Amino acid sequence: MFSTSFLKHIAIITMIIDHVGSAFFPNNILCRVIGRMSFIIFCYLLTLGATFTKNRKKYFFRLFIFAIISFVPFSLFGFGECFYLKYLNVFFTLSFSLLMIYLLDYVKNIRFNNLLKILILISFCFIGIYFNFDYGFIGFLFVYIFYEFKNKKFLIITCCIISSLLCLPIVKHYFYYEIWTISIVYGVLEFIGLISLFFILKCNGQKGKQLPKLFYYSFYPVHLLIIWLVKCYIL
Repeated sequence: MFSTSFLKHIAIITMIIDHVGSAFFPNNILCRVIGRMSFIIFCYLLTLGATFTKNRKKYFFRLFIFAIISFVPFSLFGFGECFYLKYLNVFFTLSFSLLMIYLLDYVKNIRFNNLLKILILISFCFIGIYFNFDYGFIGFLFVYIFYEFKNKKFLIITCCIISSLLCLPIVKHYFYYEIWTISIVYGVLEFIGLISLFFILKCNGQKGKQLPKLFYYSFYPVHLLIIWLVKCYIL
């Protein structure tokens, strides 16, 4: 069984591989495939955080503050400019996913709550698509799956596979206007990233040996900035 700290470190390592590959080895598909694991793990860790945190408001504001802090490093890394507004970093995806979880909990005792939950999910998926959050709608979908189905392993695996191989290509084609070939490739890459479910489904929920919380939050913008600096001014 794996602790949450072990999952965090796996997510960080695979994220580094993804971003280093994107910056320096853009034609190396293996780096991108490995990188697909990181975001799925982060989605799962978010649902754990939402479940066990003592103060969800503080949790949300931490995520949102680091979305702002990460804005310039992400813009420089991904698009070569300081303020790129057309594509927003993953902290925006995670912070809004937490808002989605708040709403899911809010309606759980209301009549027709299952219908309301689906409407909430669809609404946040459209937000992800409209504002071009990193990972778009798929991030909200994975968070919804992990949070709603929790320990129901079969449902988690089934829904993640369907999301990757069916939902992602369809949405990429009709909402992002990708040609079918590219849309299907996105789905296959995300599907391969479901290797991360092996670690997720064996998580025991225990914290394990944690590094300081600030390290985990700051690592994302700092490592993006370092990679950008190395690419532009050293190599």
